[in-house]
Amino acid sequence: MIRFVAAAAVVIATLSCGSTLSEQDGQAGTAGARTTPAPAATPGTPAVSPTTGWVRIRDDAGGWSMDMPPGWFERAAPQHGHEFRSYDPSIPLPGNYSSEYLPPAGQVVVRMQMQQNVDRLDAATFFKEPDPPAPGVEVRERKHVTVAGQQTEFWSLWRSQPAQLQRNEPMHWWYLRSPFFDDRMVVIYAAPGESPLRSEVERIVGSLQFYQPAPVSLVPTVSRQEAMDRAVSGPPGKPSTATRVEAKLTLYKNWERLQGGSRSFSTDPDTLVWVVAYVAPDITTRHGDPCAWAVGVSAARPLAPVEGVGVFQCGPGTWPAWFDQLVDLDK
Repeated sequence: MIRFVAAAAVVIATLSCGSTLSEQDGQAGTAGARTTPAPAATPGTPAVSPTTGWVRIRDDAGGWSMDMPPGWFERAAPQHGHEFRSYDPSIPLPGNYSSEYLPPAGQVVVRMQMQQNVDRLDAATFFKEPDPPAPGVEVRERKHVTVAGQQTEFWSLWRSQPAQLQRNEPMHWWYLRSPFFDDRMVVIYAAPGESPLRSEVERIVGSLQFYQPAPVSLVPTVSRQEAMDRAVSGPPGKPSTATRVEAKLTLYKNWERLQGGSRSFSTDPDTLVWVVAYVAPDITTRHGDPCAWAVGVSAARPLAPVEGVGVFQCGPGTWPAWFDQLVDLDK
């Protein structure tokens, strides 16, 4: 749920990583991957107090905080992310267009997300300029800056869009890494980049601080049996026809890596999930094609409202080949 934040007093906490937004001369060097430190029993805290009247937003699981001007609107986004808007997105635009991701003229939206970075790439490698440039895409500006004490790639990209969306261009992008996650990339964008509120946007980005994140809980609130029952349950009153059922507790990123599919931009990689594999004679795809086995992935703990887990896949053969390689965190 989105909420309006007015000017408010904010408790001043103690420091972990300070933050600046400053341009660096020359080319940025290539930073090697760093091992993620073991999380502390309790999360750290940001320090430098926000500007008077600004409001501090923090995500202890992501280990970050950012500050927002008074009168702006904010809400959580997937993957330890957050959105900051200078306008009320519940008010439709003329023509009844949604202002969800199309800011009214003169307004701006800023979105931050901690995306998966499975290959532990540095910021310069994570996002590369297309060579040759893609049709309808122009790099208006690129520079190396420092945000939250970290080497950061800044891009201003213009893309050819339908008329209604063209005023979002160019968009501004920042790419950097948290010192506490070696398998994430912090991605921030502002749309439109050349907004009259650019100075406020840069102050929001420049307020970013990193601190020790809260540990991931590996204690499920959904039991193994509950997860298996949900996965194989048929219509009401019809017993399951499954002849083999196994469940493993793992992190969502471990399942993604083994099964070899695409990466999610909505489910957090560190979400604790049950992966249930089963064999039954009546499994079909959503299009009615027969399958020998199926896999369901569901949350093992309550999720934040912006997160979601709901995966079903099936295939031929006797059993999903990768399932036996998946480590069960509940054993």
